[in-house]
Amino acid sequence: MKRALVLEGGGFRGMFTAGILDYFLEQKLNFNSVIGVSMGALIGMNYISKQKYRSRDLAINYMFDKNYISFKNLILKGNLVNWNYLFSGKINEDNPFDEKSFHNSSSKFFVNVFNLRTGEVEYHDTVKNDHFVDYIKASASLPVASRKVKIGDEIFFDGGVVDSLAFEKAIEDRYDKTVLILTRTLEYKKKVQPALWFFRLRYFRYPKLYKKLKVRHDRYNKLVKKAAELEKNGELFIIRPEEELGIGRFEKDVGKLKAIYNIGYEYANKIYPDLIKYLKDENA
Repeated sequence: MKRALVLEGGGFRGMFTAGILDYFLEQKLNFNSVIGVSMGALIGMNYISKQKYRSRDLAINYMFDKNYISFKNLILKGNLVNWNYLFSGKINEDNPFDEKSFHNSSSKFFVNVFNLRTGEVEYHDTVKNDHFVDYIKASASLPVASRKVKIGDEIFFDGGVVDSLAFEKAIEDRYDKTVLILTRTLEYKKKVQPALWFFRLRYFRYPKLYKKLKVRHDRYNKLVKKAAELEKNGELFIIRPEEELGIGRFEKDVGKLKAIYNIGYEYANKIYPDLIKYLKDENA
């Protein structure tokens, strides 16, 4: 049976996901396809390369390194996150990403990106892709907080502005089993995007982005409802926090991040027997 793993974003709430994936690595649990959205793409790449603790360590060890994440970067370079520092600079020198293991993976690793020209979300398998770093950057490049990412003749932003929960991609690709990791509870309701007027002005050349942002909350809430129905019918296995994690997208409290990582790890251990039962059940 073909199985897919889908990873929601959510900034540093992704430490919950990191804890879960490190537990999966311990158990040698693999999927035919992994689909990462935003922070889910940044964390998922380390799962594909089988580098336990790397997602956790990069978040925690460089939290206060202003060369990595800072408003100074945003003002001077247009990116809150210094992608070069992460992918080819000091961080990668200290804790190298295992490209060989990544590219030799038998799994597919899709990231979703929003095409500013077409106004549509695209999914790109990055494992055998020469532009894999660019697509992962694009998948985690939020409007306002990041510069647009150009790949070839197209320009991209974070695909999460449209498809924050990418489980429909797995369904369309006819995977037999799909596991969705959320960083919010199912009870969470997304509200209207704040300061929509600013996005409309800032990206006036890309009206399709504004149109998508205007209805983003409604699409997200409908996807959560659909996911819950699929779970009820045994067509989807959802792993989500038992309660809201209580941190923002750019949390700076290292203690909280460590705690959330541990919550994810321990929760993975708790639900693992049910997960394996779901993955092995041919009738579900």
